[in-house]
Amino acid sequence: MRLAIQPENRHMTAFFALGIFGGLRPEEIQKMTWQKNIKMDSREIFISHDISKTKADRQFTMSDALFEWLEFCQEIKPLVPSANLQNYRKKITRNLPFPFIADG
Repeated sequence: MRLAIQPENRHMTAFFALGIFGGLRPEEIQKMTWQKNIKMDSREIFISHDISKTKADRQFTMSDALFEWLEFCQEIKPLVPSANLQNYRKKITRNLPFPFIADG
């Protein structure tokens, strides 16, 4: 997360927070929006069947850690970049001191 909050990478903070602290799949995260999927007032995440790998709706309450990370970056729009997402992800993860696991 330290790499994701660097000024040049701030647009990726929510992507990594949702994956690490929310357990969401990268393919699901890239289809999410602040308006449709993130409810900060009730601390809930809603994944609709059309973006879920399992094709089933699911909703869960954010952990404290996820809520704080999303609160930290909620002014960044869109939730995740719509273009070059994979390139941004690779730019950050290639600097990790351990192997990156996509759904890890």
